[in-house]
Amino acid sequence: MKKILSVVAAAVIALSFASCKGGKNTPEAEKFAIAITDITSTGATITITPADTTAYYYWSVVASELLQKYTADSIALLLMQQEVEEYQSTFESLVEEGYIVKGKDAYTYSTLDPDTGYLAIAFNVDKDLKVTSEAVTKEFKTAEFVVTGHETLSSNNAEFIDYIDAAGLFQVILEDDTKGLALYLAFFADGLEGEFTQDDLFALYSGFALGNKEYSIVSLAVKNVLSADGTQLTVTGKMAASNGIEYDLKLVATADSYAEAAPARKIAPRKLFYRRAIR
Repeated sequence: MKKILSVVAAAVIALSFASCKGGKNTPEAEKFAIAITDITSTGATITITPADTTAYYYWSVVASELLQKYTADSIALLLMQQEVEEYQSTFESLVEEGYIVKGKDAYTYSTLDPDTGYLAIAFNVDKDLKVTSEAVTKEFKTAEFVVTGHETLSSNNAEFIDYIDAAGLFQVILEDDTKGLALYLAFFADGLEGEFTQDDLFALYSGFALGNKEYSIVSLAVKNVLSADGTQLTVTGKMAASNGIEYDLKLVATADSYAEAAPARKIAPRKLFYRRAIR
């Protein structure tokens, strides 16, 4: 998925930009036309049309409140700084991943927060990831989230992978291929036993898939209990997903074949269905 720069992340990496004044850019001739359509409570379609279809450019979505502290050009510099310093990105890797493009481009976000302001931003870059144009921006706001239905999401035969890194970030993946469901949860914790809520989730690395449809988690309140040998997980509670459905969760998962090579806590995480995101 496209990456989103949050206020928290910006504050961490933006010390060198502390003197930048807030406000929008107002270039005389904008290099990009930005259209925002199909806005929902958790998503929107962003279409970028550049004036120069032969030039490379980078575009993304950031928290709109960043404009209270930084100019659009400063935000562009922050984005490139984070790409280089945090993700060790190169021009070639960003082209391959679709973050740097030429010509008209569009992307439909599905994991935005409800009732929240965002800012689409686009700017030209060179092969050294230097910003080479004024940044063009357009603000939008997602709709309020409304629950449209209630269902039970249950499985007594799910599989799970439990991974924890050095920073204490748990990544729990529960899957039931026969029912076509997958629940991806990522959160900071001391362990998996206990309760956690939406506030604990690392939101853009958490999600839910049912069949061939993928949804973000809007709210969550669950209880997790590991068995004594650390290979079974019981998940009960409630979850509201971006499809508008509130689910009663009743999932029992056992470690899958990955656990044969190592204890559950030592298993390398599978690739999550959400692309890495700037948070």
